[in-house]
Amino acid sequence: MNVSTDGDVIDPVSHVLETTDVWFGHKVQELETAAREFAASHAAAGQPRHDVAHTAPLEVEILLARRGDEILQSWADRIRAKMRGAIELEVESLYTALSECRQAVADASRARRTLESTREGTDHHLRAPVIAITRHLEPWIAGVLLCLLIGADFFANLPVFVELMRATRNPRRHWSTGRHSNWPLGCRRT
Repeated sequence: MNVSTDGDVIDPVSHVLETTDVWFGHKVQELETAAREFAASHAAAGQPRHDVAHTAPLEVEILLARRGDEILQSWADRIRAKMRGAIELEVESLYTALSECRQAVADASRARRTLESTREGTDHHLRAPVIAITRHLEPWIAGVLLCLLIGADFFANLPVFVELMRATRNPRRHWSTGRHSNWPLGCRRT
């Protein structure tokens, strides 16, 4: 695809039509000038006579119609030829871009294979040694010790839990209901 220096995409069809339309405009202007000249020369000679009925078109009208058809046909031929050329240029640029993309994909896959083969070759040198962890306790002993650890942690942090729970409750409501218990009092400083 054609790109201008500003980075805008140039439409090849409008570019082809623009140059051909300028040519077409010049030819139509020449035909209009010729038609005016023929009309002025015939008017000066008193032709065609308006009091006589004409069944066939005048020779000048036929000549102008043929020249108009020739201009239109020539314009259409120019458009076809230029469009074919523009299409061929676009197809060629797309083929070049596609070839470059295929080459880039091939280069990337080749680089990936090289990287993987290099990684496989050096992988066994870079691997960390396997450390085997052996059991020192039976599973049931580890379970008992874990339960003891959880219990010790709970009782060690009981004052913190009491303070947190006390801070979240409404003390007036708590003491007015009479449902308070004294078991946490032994764990805090009074």
